[in-house]
Amino acid sequence: MTQQGCDSVFVLHLSKNPRYEFYDIINICQGDTFLWRGNNYESEGIFFDSLLTTAGCDSVYILILYVKPTYNFTTNAQVCSGTSYLWHGQYYNSTGTYSDSYQTQSGCDSAYTLNLMVYPDYHYTTYDTICQGTAYIWHNQSYTSSGVYYDNHQISGGCDSNYVLHLFVKPSFLFTTYDTICEGDIYFWRGHYYNSHGIYYDSLTAHNGCDSIYMLNLFSFPAFHFVEDMQICTGGSYYWRNNLYNTTGTYNESYLTAHGCDSVYTLILSVDTIYLISEQQTVCSGSSVLWRNHQYTLPGTYYDTVNVPGACDTVYRLILNNYPVYLFETNASICQGQAYLWRNNSYTTQGTFYNPFYSENGCDSVYKLNLTVYPKYNFTENVSICS
Repeated sequence: MTQQGCDSVFVLHLSKNPRYEFYDIINICQGDTFLWRGNNYESEGIFFDSLLTTAGCDSVYILILYVKPTYNFTTNAQVCSGTSYLWHGQYYNSTGTYSDSYQTQSGCDSAYTLNLMVYPDYHYTTYDTICQGTAYIWHNQSYTSSGVYYDNHQISGGCDSNYVLHLFVKPSFLFTTYDTICEGDIYFWRGHYYNSHGIYYDSLTAHNGCDSIYMLNLFSFPAFHFVEDMQICTGGSYYWRNNLYNTTGTYNESYLTAHGCDSVYTLILSVDTIYLISEQQTVCSGSSVLWRNHQYTLPGTYYDTVNVPGACDTVYRLILNNYPVYLFETNASICQGQAYLWRNNSYTTQGTFYNPFYSENGCDSVYKLNLTVYPKYNFTENVSICS
């Protein structure tokens, strides 16, 4: 409404301009490119581009791109010389790279490649000679007689390498000697000395280049040596091979075996000393002495022996002397009231008296007094007479 209350009417005339979309659906083969609106495309996808129309609206271009696969098939093959390889309907017999292709349903190529390797077959022939008694090593095998021998190996590609050996064995001559010796002896043969059991060879070259072989088969019979090491003690003897021996020394006896070889018996005899430890003691008669855990009272010579393992005995000797004990006995008598003087002493009563002393050997000696005292009588007689 206007200020005066009148209506004001506005009129819009609207026009709708079109917006365009353009679709391109394209198929290409893997590895190809597609030029679309100034750009190259090689991978599958949906791509967009746009322009403004004269009315100012977008025109959209849409590319739907499909990439169809192409296939590459490679075959690696080997054949041996003289054979052919069949591939895609064709035979091939020389080393090389061969190609073939087909179109898929989508019109893309499928490529086929053949890498062919032709391996040769080899043939080797060997002529050789050996002397009789020797061996010929050929392809890890040992051959000792004349003949034609074959071997083959597969090399790269599984093809054969053929080997042929023509072997001729020339004769050798063998001269054999058998002999015996005794152990310790020496045998002289073809300029050399031998002293042990064994088989020995010497050779000369014959006119055909092969050896004339001399063989010595030498057998050594044993010569026996038996040693006895013995010890005896002084004063003893050892009985050995029907003889008695009692002095230190080395003694030998020898005999012949059934083969005429020596059997030597040796005695090594040692005479060891018996040790004597002697002592002398004295006792007085009636006394005893303790010696090596025993009591001895009588005079004499006594022995004790100690056994020492692996050695001679040790002998202990006791020489025991027995000195007497002296007794000097005196029998005396006195009358009552008298005195008896004995060894500087005065005795008045009856009895047995002792006075000990040491003898010159240190033994106790005794003086003994047996004193008898006889009574002294007083007789009183009363007599009366007449006046």
